[in-house]
Amino acid sequence: MNYYLDIQLALPDAEANFGFIWQKLFQQVHFALVEHGYESERKLKHGDTKVLRNSKIAVSFPEYQNHPYPLGSKLRLFAQTEAELQKLAIDKWLNRLLDYVSIGKIQTVTDETQFVAFKQKRIKGVKRLEYSLNKKAKHIAEKFNVDFDQCLKELKEKYVFEQTKLPFIQLESQTSKQRGDRGLFQIFIEKADQTAATNLMYDCYGLVLN
Repeated sequence: MNYYLDIQLALPDAEANFGFIWQKLFQQVHFALVEHGYESERKLKHGDTKVLRNSKIAVSFPEYQNHPYPLGSKLRLFAQTEAELQKLAIDKWLNRLLDYVSIGKIQTVTDETQFVAFKQKRIKGVKRLEYSLNKKAKHIAEKFNVDFDQCLKELKEKYVFEQTKLPFIQLESQTSKQRGDRGLFQIFIEKADQTAATNLMYDCYGLVLN
């Protein structure tokens, strides 16, 4: 990554908070990266392929866990070329948030810059874990002709809800929104040291693909 620009968050009044601003900002950045993304195929374990929407733009959190708010007050966008950041036109995507954010100029990454990657830590929430266990119990019960409730009970004793203290951003599920629900989910963000930025792929949140 050779170029970057910073988006600085600010609290305009006592009623605003960083969690609210991060949600609005990251949602808009996500929409922009989807719009300007590209598709690639990824092979799954069982041989099938899945089409993924990727981004050429990466994100970084320069004040990660070094600020009163865990994600800090700054989001940085990286790209290989200046033209990619210009084409993204992030100012247009954030024009309704200008009371909360300011957008810096595109700058060149210096040779002294230490590369740090950020990726999504996938944590199964209670609902997702229950759905997964129900599906697994049903599969086992049908395959081995055993009692579903007993299978589910044993699985629940085996699996523990995973907890984490990683910083997160709460976003609104667009799939739920289309159904008329206001489904919220959390993206937990993990810092991963990298020796180089080569051969990395990014999802449409700008995070390194696992």
